[in-house]
Amino acid sequence: MQLISVHQGRLIRLNASEGFGSGHWCGFSTGLHAFDRLLPPTGLACKAVHELLYRPDHPPPRFVALWLARIGAQASPRHHRSDHRISPAPPPRERAGCDPFPMGAPVSTGFCPSDPGFLSDFTGVIVWSDPGSTLYPPAVFAGGIDPRRLWILHPRDPFEELWALAECLRCRAVAATVALLPARLHRNDVRRLQLAAERGGGIGLFLRAIEPGSDIHAATTRWLVQPVRGEKTVHRWKLTLLHGHGGQVGQSILLERTRENHLVRAVAELDGGSCVARSIPLVSA
Repeated sequence: MQLISVHQGRLIRLNASEGFGSGHWCGFSTGLHAFDRLLPPTGLACKAVHELLYRPDHPPPRFVALWLARIGAQASPRHHRSDHRISPAPPPRERAGCDPFPMGAPVSTGFCPSDPGFLSDFTGVIVWSDPGSTLYPPAVFAGGIDPRRLWILHPRDPFEELWALAECLRCRAVAATVALLPARLHRNDVRRLQLAAERGGGIGLFLRAIEPGSDIHAATTRWLVQPVRGEKTVHRWKLTLLHGHGGQVGQSILLERTRENHLVRAVAELDGGSCVARSIPLVSA
């Protein structure tokens, strides 16, 4: 399979003959200990679908999906030609529970855009399904996503979207596939997406509202994401693991993002709803 797009007036082909799902890589961690402790021992599974659920009266948790997709793409193995000019990103550094890949930080270094084939076999891309054209790419790029690694789908109808999502999940060059899906899905559709992810090797991140029919799924993990009152410069969400074999099901953490320096961190929730976030200062990159 090939993904084809146009970039700066030239045709770009993304080959899936070698890529993301060809190794034995089975999972990854985010580097945020409070979040990672809720995960199964193998981490957030690759070759799998993960769902972010939200209540109908809350907005879809697009930022959380963006954050997980970015880390999944950053952690993906890279397979390039022997004459490539793309250097791997530097290894992450632990900083007081902060995101080792802060939002806004570059995801790769040393690339040479003058190379006419520098994207021909680039792996670890993020595919975002946006049928309503509501995604604002500059905001995504400001969130730390390399423009070269974002591919946007504009399906014409739900049937075409499900077909395109399965094809992207099946592609070994795609690290993460993100979509806002209907709450009610047929069992055949959710199973089809899961089987596609198993074949491709990446992850599917699907946002679904909690409504009748949303209990039909084939996801490896399911998270309830709820906005929490934050501060003027701090956005905060409560993430609760609802489903995940080997994980801390029923446990919650608070995910925070600062608008000033784009740092992301997860903190454990204490009894009574308070958290330890205030006692641990955010450290800039």
